[in-house]
Amino acid sequence: MPVLSRCSPIHAIVAFSLAVVACSSEETAPDAGPSTTPTDCAPRCVSKAQLCGAPANRAAEACASLCPRVTSASQLTCLEASSCSQLTTVFENTGTVCGIN
Repeated sequence: MPVLSRCSPIHAIVAFSLAVVACSSEETAPDAGPSTTPTDCAPRCVSKAQLCGAPANRAAEACASLCPRVTSASQLTCLEASSCSQLTTVFENTGTVCGIN
């Protein structure tokens, strides 16, 4: 699988196909707010991933892995506001966004 050196929405599609994306994010964790659960996270995460071009099955798979690490409502809101390239790094475990790694 190719290694991509620049991130864009089209690269996010490739990354969701399990390619490695070499991007970094220097996000700081948002203030802890009310807690959230993977059940709260899943539909919102999948929606964001699909907006970034991920096929439904890849989005669900990536979010199933990511959502247990989302511990606050503010992290979830931050995740939804993140760029597709930032979202890809956290899905691929190559970066941190919103305090989620």
